Amino acid sequence: MSEITYISKEVAIEGQLDAIDSKVVVAGSFTGNVNANEVVLEEGSRFEGEVDARTIVIEGELKGKVKSFQLTVAQSAKVDGELLTNSIEVASGAEIAGSIARVS
Repeated sequence: MSEITYISKEVAIEGQLDAIDSKVVVAGSFTGNVNANEVVLEEGSRFEGEVDARTIVIEGELKGKVKSFQLTVAQSAKVDGELLTNSIEVASGAEIAGSIARVS
């Protein structure tokens, strides 16, 4: 993994992003599906759709479905959806509405 796809604060994207062996960092807005090795939703970002990655860090707002082996939900995060993960870390102050289940 050496590639990083960065979606800056000024950018709003809709669609499908496949970056299987790469890291995706979203600072702006993304609506759709992301498949990557690692995904970081930075504080202030907005994501609506599905994320499937080995590791995911949520610092911004997410509405949708998450599937990961390792999930970190930061204090600044607002999550509304279905979280499927084998390992989760939730910081005090994070907002989560929805369900959390183990990846099978």
